[in-house]
Amino acid sequence: MSLSSALDYNRTVGHFRSFVVYPTLSVLLVVIGWQTHPSGELKKLLLVFFTGALGWTALEYVLHRFVFHSHSSNASFKKVRQKLHLVHHAEPMNLDHLFVSLRFSLPISALFFGLFFVLTRSLLSTAVLLSGLWAGFLYYEAVHYRLHLTSSHGPFLDRQRRRHFHHHFVDGDCCFGVTSPLWDILLRSDRRIRRS
Repeated sequence: MSLSSALDYNRTVGHFRSFVVYPTLSVLLVVIGWQTHPSGELKKLLLVFFTGALGWTALEYVLHRFVFHSHSSNASFKKVRQKLHLVHHAEPMNLDHLFVSLRFSLPISALFFGLFFVLTRSLLSTAVLLSGLWAGFLYYEAVHYRLHLTSSHGPFLDRQRRRHFHHHFVDGDCCFGVTSPLWDILLRSDRRIRRS
């Protein structure tokens, strides 16, 4: 393997580092949380985990619609928005602009860790809730990758690709949910695709 192919390989593999970092952090946090509260009920913890995963769909929608597609005229905000998201719209098949950077996702995760701990007052519940949020995030990363860079393998992915590509190539003011149309339906931001 030549040096340039080794560097390309390392850069490509580096795009998928969230798939190592977040499961590792989840296991560590849940183990530490379990030691502080070993009698956690499994049913309750599963509900907390799925609440976190559902919370991801809301966070994905809010960030995508109200942050990444905000019409703010603030120059600093526009620069950040360009770097974090609009460059992906300009080059939707570029792997370098497809995944969320750990430099962005880790600080946001730390904020959610603090928020969840304040709300639950339990390290175990916080760890499980955050793990659910991360599971939703990793599902988003996998789906987003598949939508842009692989061929279809079924009607579910076809439907997601149609909605997401409508957002990319037809109307950037609708279809903000990548992993789920739930919030687009509830908040009526899928109306344009229904008319197409």
